[in-house]
Amino acid sequence: MKIGDKDVSKWTMLMLIGSILMFASFFLSLVGVEVLGKGFAISGLELLSGFDIGIKEIGANDLSFYRYIPAVCALIGVLVAALSFASLFNEVDNKRLMTGVSITLTITLLLQVIFLMGGTSIELFTGSVKNMLNGLGSTFRPMFGIYLSVISTFITGMASTYRMRECL
Repeated sequence: MKIGDKDVSKWTMLMLIGSILMFASFFLSLVGVEVLGKGFAISGLELLSGFDIGIKEIGANDLSFYRYIPAVCALIGVLVAALSFASLFNEVDNKRLMTGVSITLTITLLLQVIFLMGGTSIELFTGSVKNMLNGLGSTFRPMFGIYLSVISTFITGMASTYRMRECL
């Protein structure tokens, strides 16, 4: 693929787009919580800073370690986007670097699947807040942001693997 007078790998472009989507999904709704008939959507940013569910304000100390996973994935998305953007202007044909990116994205995908299975449930909360939500019969569901994050990480990981093959 050509951009201007420069020949650019289509896999680099796919990595750039996928990693931007990884970062953007951090600001979308990841977890839906329904408490006493009212629904609340929680984004990755709110998981770090705390949020209000109507009857109680949830602070960062009321959340489990699952709250860090979306932030870590967004940070990796930013780093991969920076690498992909730099690759557009400079020829980055470093096999070791691309292997590291591929492995990092695979680990990131596993983290996101762990968040999808555990972080979109009552396990996201700890202590008295967990007991309160459990007693109120709250329901939890994954929302659009986590699905976008998982899919974009998978696509970015596949693109980085094919880009690594180009570097051979």
